[in-house]
Formats: sequence, C-alpha cells, structure tokens
Amino acid sequence: MEFIKMHGTGNDFIFLLDLNNEYVGQESNLAKKLCHRRFGIGADGIVLVRKSDIADVRMVIVNSDGSAANMCGNAIRCFGKYVFENKDVFVKPFVDVFTKNNIKKVIFFGSGTSYNVSILGTYYFKHLVGIDAEYQYPTVFKNYEKADWSGLLKKDEILYVGISQSGTSISTCEVMKYAKQEGYHTLAITGNLNSEITKYVDTKVHLLVGDELTPPETKGYTTSVISVYLWAVECAHVTGKMSDAEYEKAFDDTKKFINQIQTAVYEQS
Repeated sequence: MEFIKMHGTGNDFIFLLDLNNEYVGQESNLAKKLCHRRFGIGADGIVLVRKSDIADVRMVIVNSDGSAANMCGNAIRCFGKYVFENKDVFVKPFVDVFTKNNIKKVIFFGSGTSYNVSILGTYYFKHLVGIDAEYQYPTVFKNYEKADWSGLLKKDEILYVGISQSGTSISTCEVMKYAKQEGYHTLAITGNLNSEITKYVDTKVHLLVGDELTPPETKGYTTSVISVYLWAVECAHVTGKMSDAEYEKAFDDTKKFINQIQTAVYEQS
C-alpha cells in the first residue's frame, strides 16, 4: 500500500490514491486500522483521493474512529497551501490575457458564493491594479446593463470573467456566451475544465479544488478568493502598479493567511 502522510498544525492525515475505488465500502475499517497509533501508521484520519464527475478529483475524509468527516479546517488549510504553491496553473493564463490585450476593465460574474468572490475580485482590481472593475449578477447584467455606459472603451479592452466552481451555473454560462458572441474577451475559472461554461469562453482557468462534500462551499470559496487575489497581485506587479517589495510582502501575507485558516475556522464555529 502506497500512502502519503501530511499534517496541518499537528492534525495529521494519511492520503491514499483511490482512483479505481479499490477501498469503496472499506473506508471505516481502513481508517481504524491505519490510524491506530500503536498498531498502524498513526493519524487523525485518512483522506481518499477519488475520481470526480465535476472536477479532477474529490476527497473523502474519514476520522480515525471510522466516522465520516464533513469538513476539516486543516484540510482547507492544506488545500490552500497546495493552491498557492501551484499558482502558475491559474495565474499565468489570466495575466497573459490581461497584458496581451491591454485590458482596461474587468467585469466579474457569479452566483451564490461565486458572486461573493466577484465582489472581492472587483475590490482587488480597483485597489491593487488601479483599473475599472465591477461585479454583476449574470441575469441582471444581461437584461439591464452594459459593459461600458460611457462608450469610451473598445470591446477588446474589456474582459468578462465567469466564476463557477462546477462550471454549470446556467446564468453565468449564458452571460459568458452572450459576451463572446458580442466580441468581448471572455475567461472562466472553474474546477472542471470540461464543464458547460468552458464552451463559451476564450480562456479557461483551472480552479484547483475538488468536490465539496457538504452544502456550504467552504473549500471552493476559499480557493476562489485566493485565486482572484493572486490574479490582482500579479497584474499589479507586471504593470508596475506594485513594487518588488510590495509584491513580496503580498505573497508573504498570503502565506500567513493560509497558515491561519485553521484558527479562523475554530473562531467561527
């Protein structure tokens, strides 16, 4: 049996690659056996990495006593660390679109938690990059708004960004399809690069997150926020709006944030 042992602030896990569902139905007994501190490997729980219908993989977390774990702050923390260390996967595609097309305005779209990410993305791009940005509900925008009421911007200077963890949000897909047909630059960030929304955009960016196992999309929301923040930081740096020292500090602050996620989860529980 091959495994990886990881920990977050002392909360340790045994990771098992189970893409062929070899351990389906054995999760509880397997966790009890492997997590035993004297007769097993020893851990607080196991994490089974399995195939997903909507993302690259999904995680199944089982406690050392064999019970299912719905949510774990340290798992979010480890996932955030993974995202940060693999930032080029989702940062470079966005920065390439932004710089090569001389983008002067970014419009973020999303529903549910993705709408909240859009609000933060707008703030980051206004305050860090220093360009016009706004957040919109897809349906409201498509029926009642315009990308540029002033008429001073060209279509190829405006970037539509659709945020959808699963890539299946109907309203977000529709507004991205509309934008592409109208000749605007379009980009989607999603956990599933083969999802519906990717059919209607010029550029697709991988949201490094697996399935959510509980209704609150905690992991997806956290990963999305980190993603759009790092977009803004990188764009601010390459356009000269952020000095090298400020750039390094921004990344140091992000690392500190990731390391403190567990504390934030406990404080809110």
